[in-house]
Amino acid sequence: MTNANETSASLFAWMPFYSELATKLLAFKNNRKTLLSRLQAVFDDHPNLDFPAFDGIPDDIDPFTVFAFVNRGLSRENATLTCAGFKRAFGLASEVPELFPGLPRMDNRNVYFFRSREHRGDDVDKLWHPSMRRRKKRSGPMNYTCGNYCRN
Repeated sequence: MTNANETSASLFAWMPFYSELATKLLAFKNNRKTLLSRLQAVFDDHPNLDFPAFDGIPDDIDPFTVFAFVNRGLSRENATLTCAGFKRAFGLASEVPELFPGLPRMDNRNVYFFRSREHRGDDVDKLWHPSMRRRKKRSGPMNYTCGNYCRN
């Protein structure tokens, strides 16, 4: 019989990997072309995995979309392959997760957190700096429809 702590630890074994990946991605907030190149290389190494694209070849990327590339309804095996590619591409030390319970699943048809080129504006920059608007505007009532980052 397994103890509850062991079960919990194995169920959430993806957390150290995701945490380390998040930290590594921050280094690319001002060098997103290089980030896109590394991501493309991950998918080029695995012919069974398609680089999720919309609106043509991506010209920008945000960290939430990078995570959505794994959480996009892939089979467990393909999600693990994608994480293994991320480990190589970003020099991660954490073990590659093989189970992903508790992670929200993205619709495989739309994994990007920003709009198409002609409607995007500064969406991608905002996703790299989620508290930017909060720092700029400190007065006024909270607009709860967009969380703690927006103010009227």
